[in-house]
Amino acid sequence: MNAMTQTLLHRERLHPGPIGHPAGATRIARTLKIIRQWSERATQRRHLARLTPEALEDIGISREAAAVEAAKPFWRP
Repeated sequence: MNAMTQTLLHRERLHPGPIGHPAGATRIARTLKIIRQWSERATQRRHLARLTPEALEDIGISREAAAVEAAKPFWRP
């Protein structure tokens, strides 16, 4: 392992394990979980933006609150 690789591993806090190493699997699992959360959040916000005033009233959300939530980027909780 050369100095540049060691520097990158240290900076990114990667574990220099072999392919299939549990640390790598954990990192992939966390990344996939985040991507799924982002996708779900984006879908929910699109649906929220399309709700009728009656549906918003049924769930107790004002049109303004729904618009604010729907306008958030998918990565922001």
